[in-house]
Amino acid sequence: MIDSVVFIKQDIEDVINYYLSISDSERIVENENIIVDNLLFKEKNDWTYIINLEGDAFSEEFLLELSKERQLIYYYTDDSQLDSEFVVINCNKIIRKRYIYTDTPELDKDEGKLTCENKELTDWNDIDYLVDIIQENPDKLFE
Repeated sequence: MIDSVVFIKQDIEDVINYYLSISDSERIVENENIIVDNLLFKEKNDWTYIINLEGDAFSEEFLLELSKERQLIYYYTDDSQLDSEFVVINCNKIIRKRYIYTDTPELDKDEGKLTCENKELTDWNDIDYLVDIIQENPDKLFE
């Protein structure tokens, strides 16, 4: 299974409108789901989350552009390739980056550390505990 999800601390309409302005795409509403390109937009509390329905990873450049001075969290996991990516951005600055690629370890990156991290992220599925924190309360990653 592949998961590719972005969380942005902002109202869903503002996030969608900004995405539309940088992507030249059109909004589609299906059964109360808002889909733009291959992205499903949802909202929970003060956060908008974007699920990539095709499971593609996002580039750092795209994440920085999408963050637009906001708090952003991104994770990508691919259990068939045993790969993961995890990025936390605060006001256009990457404060945590962890990439783990089982087949190409030379591309691995480990930069920054969050105060909520209480274990080393060495295996591709180690970010699962951070994903659990995100699901509970994404704000904890910025404390």
